[in-house]
Amino acid sequence: MARCRVYQMADGSVRVTKADYAQKDYVLPGEAEAAFYARLFSTALAKGESPTGVPFVEVDDAAVPWHTKAMGFREAWRMTPAGCEVDIPVCRLLRLAQIRTARDARFARYDAEWMKAMGEGDTGRAAAVDALRRVLRDVPQVATVALVDRATPVAIAAYEPVWPVQP
Repeated sequence: MARCRVYQMADGSVRVTKADYAQKDYVLPGEAEAAFYARLFSTALAKGESPTGVPFVEVDDAAVPWHTKAMGFREAWRMTPAGCEVDIPVCRLLRLAQIRTARDARFARYDAEWMKAMGEGDTGRAAAVDALRRVLRDVPQVATVALVDRATPVAIAAYEPVWPVQP
């Protein structure tokens, strides 16, 4: 089983150094598992791959929420005595940032369409596009309310706002 050191950085973030005993290439003949990990972590420190002078816990790989990294929630990891956990309120804020980024891209398209309609004197089309832009403005507020009830990283990542659709 792999072992990890979870470091608590001064800014509240977490850094993880992982060592895998299953990688027999790195195990010296007759070396005990504990000695292997001590050597690997010492080497990582010497190479500058691990921070020095900061608190850490050494845990099994299973105590690190690796699955949330792909969701964009790596910045929500926090050190605990048992290893690492995900700060759910921070996950919500990160998901809102993702939603705002997606909304801004849609705004750019609608803004261009609105400008084109106004340039052509098509006030009806401009009004329709403006209505879509108003809905887009509300997406973060609606998402904030919807995310309050979601208590896991998976549920938070699964939330997708209702985007306005052009007629």
